[in-house]
Amino acid sequence: MELKFCTNALKHPPLSPTTGDTGQFDTYFTNQKPIDSPALPMSTKEELFRGFSFVSPAAHRQLTMIHSQHEALKQASNRLGMR
Repeated sequence: MELKFCTNALKHPPLSPTTGDTGQFDTYFTNQKPIDSPALPMSTKEELFRGFSFVSPAAHRQLTMIHSQHEALKQASNRLGMR
């Protein structure tokens, strides 16, 4: 079966293994106890993004619009003596 047919979903492979099928893996690996990688301490995670200040353009536009509306309302209330 040609790979291009499978990748374009023109044909289905003759065998679709189940999620738990480990029959093709060596028992040397499947008999090992799983080991989780240790999590990074919080301070290390925070250090990864030190100085990072990206704000998406859409979020920036929305915040600018909200700030402008707030300032306009504040000025209008000041003119009306409503502090």
